[in-house]
Amino acid sequence: MNRRGFVLLGAGTVAAVAFPSYYFFRRIEYDPSLSIPKSLAMIWEKEEIKSIGKKYIIKSDEDSERSLVKSIMSGHDGEQSYDKFIEQKVKQDFQSGNTITVDGWVLSVTEARQCALHSIGKS
Repeated sequence: MNRRGFVLLGAGTVAAVAFPSYYFFRRIEYDPSLSIPKSLAMIWEKEEIKSIGKKYIIKSDEDSERSLVKSIMSGHDGEQSYDKFIEQKVKQDFQSGNTITVDGWVLSVTEARQCALHSIGKS
């Protein structure tokens, strides 16, 4: 192999590793309002929401922004506003028993995920 071939092979290898790494490890873009559970924000301060979020992360091992946003938004068809969609999802969680107790509070899993997103997110 000549010098030119070696340099091209090395540059190609660096690009092959760098581009996928950038894609998977960059911060995910999402509407910051996703990280604030509206009903809980009426009774809790932001620090309490973050505290509950951190405790949920420990209980669930769900700790990446990407997975939290994906879980919160699963089923969203793009036609409904985020607030309306999440409000309905929280109601469905309670109706189906998809709840979790964190620090003595019974929360829908969607609300707990929002708290977790708030605790690690950009807001």
